[in-house]
Amino acid sequence: MKVAAFIPFCILISVLIFASDNSMFCITPHDNVSGIDEKEFARLKITSSNGSFNLPDTVNQKILKSYNENGRKCIIIETGFHNLPALSKNDSEELLLNTRLLKLNDEKVKELAALVKISSDPVKEALYVTYETISNKITGIPIVSADNVIKSRSGDCTEHAVLCAALLRAAGIPSRGVVGAVYVENFENKNFVFVFHMWVEAYHEGKWYIADATRPHGMHPSAYLAFSFHSFSSAIPLSVYEAMASVQDLKIESAYGM
Repeated sequence: MKVAAFIPFCILISVLIFASDNSMFCITPHDNVSGIDEKEFARLKITSSNGSFNLPDTVNQKILKSYNENGRKCIIIETGFHNLPALSKNDSEELLLNTRLLKLNDEKVKELAALVKISSDPVKEALYVTYETISNKITGIPIVSADNVIKSRSGDCTEHAVLCAALLRAAGIPSRGVVGAVYVENFENKNFVFVFHMWVEAYHEGKWYIADATRPHGMHPSAYLAFSFHSFSSAIPLSVYEAMASVQDLKIESAYGM
């Protein structure tokens, strides 16, 4: 996966005590996992010293096993596309809600969402509209609302996720944010690392999709590692704080054969 397409997850600035060193925004695997972005599926062992550490089942991540070993919480996952169960009516309604970050009633949001709504492939359209709207690809800014993203046309992965989710929801497509990491070949002079990231999951016509608007030209489900969902209700919901607190000493290694 090309590092040029990657935009770091700026929410972690506050969690990592305003780190100025961008290398702190990545996790180096403890063994060689190069090429997982080219595989249909990949198995990883994720461990943390936090006993309450957990990972969610997502579109691209299935939990195979969870146990304790030598004082660390261990989770075996399989990355790659995994279609989740159909959304219930209540869950669909929740993933269509307006929030203070999404600003679904904003005229500019509705204008862009109209392009998504009339498309034959609305999820892909939301990705490209978001990518093209945010023409100034910068890092390290606080997460801002969708209307302000459109005005500034600037942002990193958080702004791409906010605007993409806003366009999807405004077009009637349930969506949610995902906080995690994505595998890249190079970042800040480090090779083959997982870099903190944020993206979106969308549910359309009975099927789940990964929607990463920072790289609409090619997403590899096996390369994403999800830590928590993001509700877009606030910049850093409690669930995200808790997830990030668990990953600061995270260990990632290949789990083939486990």
